Amino acid sequence: CLEMGDYARAQLSLKNYKEEGKSDPEYFKLLADSSFFGGNYHFALTCLLELLRLIEAQKQPSISLASTHNNIGSTYQALHQFEKAEEHFKKSMQCSPPDPNAYYNLASQCLAFERLNDAGEILFLLEKVAPTYRNLPFLRARYHVEQRDYEHAIEDFKSAIKADPKDPRSYAGLSCMLSEIKYDYDQALDVVRSGLHFFPSNLGLLNNLAYNYLMKGDVYKGREILDSIKDPSAGTDLYINATRGLLLIREGALPEANRFYQLAISLAQESEIKSKLKQKQNLELGRYWANKGQ
Repeated sequence: CLEMGDYARAQLSLKNYKEEGKSDPEYFKLLADSSFFGGNYHFALTCLLELLRLIEAQKQPSISLASTHNNIGSTYQALHQFEKAEEHFKKSMQCSPPDPNAYYNLASQCLAFERLNDAGEILFLLEKVAPTYRNLPFLRARYHVEQRDYEHAIEDFKSAIKADPKDPRSYAGLSCMLSEIKYDYDQALDVVRSGLHFFPSNLGLLNNLAYNYLMKGDVYKGREILDSIKDPSAGTDLYINATRGLLLIREGALPEANRFYQLAISLAQESEIKSKLKQKQNLELGRYWANKGQ
C-alpha cells in the first residue's frame, strides 16, 4: 500500500497488527511512514519517537538510528519546528554511518533561512561523507543560485540531471537559469521538453514551457499550453497565475492580467518573491506600452 501511495489503506492494515506490533520497530517505522506521507505529521512524530526509544533499547538495532533521526527531523520540519528539526538532523550526521539525507535536509533548511555560510559548511561535509550522493549536484546548484554564482549553478543543474534524470526539479532549475540569466529561450525549451518526457503533467515544467514560448513571442503556443492544463491545483499555483498574467499582457487584456498577477502575489509567502512578481509585472507592462509606441 505504501509503495502504491495508498497511505490510508496502509494505516488501516497496520491497525490490525497493533497488539503484536507494540514492541516491533518495523511496525512503528511503517506506521510513521504511512502517517507522514498521508500528511498526519503529529501522529508520524509520535510513532517515530517510539521507534527511536525501541532502537536505543536494542543492542543490535534492526533499523538505522541515523535514518530515524533524519526522519524525525523531517517531521519536525513539516511541523515548522525548525530548531527541533536541526537538532535531529545533526544527531543523524553524528551517527556512524550517518544518513546523507540529513545533510541535504539541514542544508536545505539553512538555504531557506538564508544561512548561506552554514549551508556551505554542510555541503562541504556532505561532499566528503557521500561524494556520490544522488542529490548532491542539485543541492550544490541551489547553493550556487543563492550565492548568485549562476555559471556554476547551470553546470550543477546539468550534473544533477545526469545523476538523476527523473527529478523534475533539476529540469525546472536549469530551464529557469537559461531563460532568466542567459535569455536563451530556445535552449530552455529544449531542457523543459526533456523533463516533460518523464513528467508530462508536471505543473512546474508545463508553466516553464508556456513561459519560454511567451518570452520568445509565441503567444499562441503559450496560450495553448496554459489552456491545456486541467489540474485543479493550477488555480492556486502562484507561478502559473503569474504566467497567465504575462500571457494576458501580451494579448493586451491588461485589467485581467492585473487580476492574475495580484492573485499570484497574494499566493506568494516570501516578500522577495512578491517583490519579484511586482517587478516582472511592471517590466512586462513597460514592454507592452513600448511596443505600442506609447
